[in-house]
Amino acid sequence: MRTFMDRADESVDDFVAIHRLHARAVHGGPIFLPWHRLFLLDFEDALRVVDPSVVLPYWQWTVSWEDPAMSPVWSPDFLGGATSGGCIADGLFADMRTTFPTSRCVRRGFNSDTPRGMGRIRFEEPSVLAELVTGFSNYSTFVRALEFAHGAPHAAIGGALLRSDRGDMFSLFTAAADPSFYVHHAFVDKLWADRQATPGKSATEYGGTFRGRRVSSTDTLAPFNATVADAMALPCVSYAPMRSRLAARGRSARARAAAEAKAETRRATPLTWAQAVALVEATNGDKVWAMELFARANRVPEDILQAQKAALKKVEVVATVKGTTAAACGDFYV
Repeated sequence: MRTFMDRADESVDDFVAIHRLHARAVHGGPIFLPWHRLFLLDFEDALRVVDPSVVLPYWQWTVSWEDPAMSPVWSPDFLGGATSGGCIADGLFADMRTTFPTSRCVRRGFNSDTPRGMGRIRFEEPSVLAELVTGFSNYSTFVRALEFAHGAPHAAIGGALLRSDRGDMFSLFTAAADPSFYVHHAFVDKLWADRQATPGKSATEYGGTFRGRRVSSTDTLAPFNATVADAMALPCVSYAPMRSRLAARGRSARARAAAEAKAETRRATPLTWAQAVALVEATNGDKVWAMELFARANRVPEDILQAQKAALKKVEVVATVKGTTAAACGDFYV
């Protein structure tokens, strides 16, 4: 990836430009998932010019959802570290530069390998994503909730500790300059792939409206010259389970013990719907405010933002009522 990013003839700046050009058209609606799937495939194909054997990994950010700045992905061996407002600190991506829209280093907005180095931002928890993938929701609810949840890593990486002049991941226009963008979105795409493979779900499930128009699987996705249906018919694309070694590094024994204690409490005291709503409203502030900040900063229309927020809240409440815990989420938490 670094070799590709340093090329002069064709580089990551082309992908930044494409994402910037299409940002308004592909965010906030059903097209969000199929468009980004093809975008990732194009990026993976570009990497294969450097090394034909490469595959794009995904970053399962549910592992360190409670304190994501402590995730092992910020080590020099992976995505490199961060200091708030600074260039990428170390590793293969140290001081990496982009020329689009101006020549500068790729910047992040948090302090890595530091407890609460992303301030009070937390990511969506594994139990909610497990419920989102396998539960009641239709495609419209699924894509709204997932896109809203995916905003937390964007906001945290690009501007957890910055009030202005935030880093690249904070803006849809520059996010694709940061290597973390691709592994973050690969996990988002994996969640969709997991849903497509869930018994009782349809691999071709699609629908909803965007800007007053009902969408169709025959809609063409620019600039890929492919349709939504094409993005669903990719037999050579699949996701491997997460390797447990990385999961173990991302969660301390104390955090595991706390999660287990919470799980036992939930199992012992089943919640009513009203109690679950109250619990979600009381405890998800550290998650939702960052998602909402990212959406508003990128000018997501208010009606779309509120629909996304409501969709995610409903899934959170269902997960809470069911008492789904991180320890019971199979592939979502190892």
